[in-house]
Amino acid sequence: MLIDDQEGDPQLIEKAKKVLDPEVSPLLVDDQKLAKLMPTYILSVGHDRLRDCAFIYEGRLKRVQVPVVHDHYEHTFHGSIGFLHGPFALDIAHEMINEVSSKKLFSLVEQKKHYRKYVDWSLIPSKYRTVYKNPITDDQEGDPQLIEKAKKVLDPEVSPLLVDDQKLAKLMPTYILSVGHDRLRDCAFIYEGRLKRVHVPVVHDHYEHTFHGSIGFLHGPFALDIAHEMISGVVKYIKENL
Repeated sequence: MLIDDQEGDPQLIEKAKKVLDPEVSPLLVDDQKLAKLMPTYILSVGHDRLRDCAFIYEGRLKRVQVPVVHDHYEHTFHGSIGFLHGPFALDIAHEMINEVSSKKLFSLVEQKKHYRKYVDWSLIPSKYRTVYKNPITDDQEGDPQLIEKAKKVLDPEVSPLLVDDQKLAKLMPTYILSVGHDRLRDCAFIYEGRLKRVHVPVVHDHYEHTFHGSIGFLHGPFALDIAHEMISGVVKYIKENL
């Protein structure tokens, strides 16, 4: 039963404003704006907190006559599309990639140069730096509309890597948990390095041989020992620092 008449924490609402913006959360876009969208592609998986959101979004797009293709893969998990190579490679990942047609979009030159200082590749362990060997290409023009649409996720309150050093230095001791098979893996090392540069105490637990979201696989048929190990690490840090 839905209960909409309960008061909540006004501070929580204030903090959540960034993610409650329609440009960040597409489900919050009104029908009038949805109706102006181009034909849309949705990819979802069965084991994902966003699974139901995908079906709701598909339904709303169809209501306003926006052409939509929704590929749903029931028997796989969030992030599995990234498991293309290595010991965790999945056939389903290649199947999903084959369904997706995409083009490479570049942000505007000045925008890229502005944000470059926040992503120092030298902070990434050398064994992960194989994809950063080529020169930085900040001189390629791109789609100005992409930058406009990306403004919300380029806000420091949403993307911690974009916080300047002066503000980072004011942070409390910080705990970072990362895994080897994750698009955010390198971001974790960069963030750790930037915190250390401004003398913020930081503990970074990195689990090389597992994947994004595996910390949630505590029970059921997909239960993993590594999930319990990660939870234990988090609890240990909390006990020692709070």
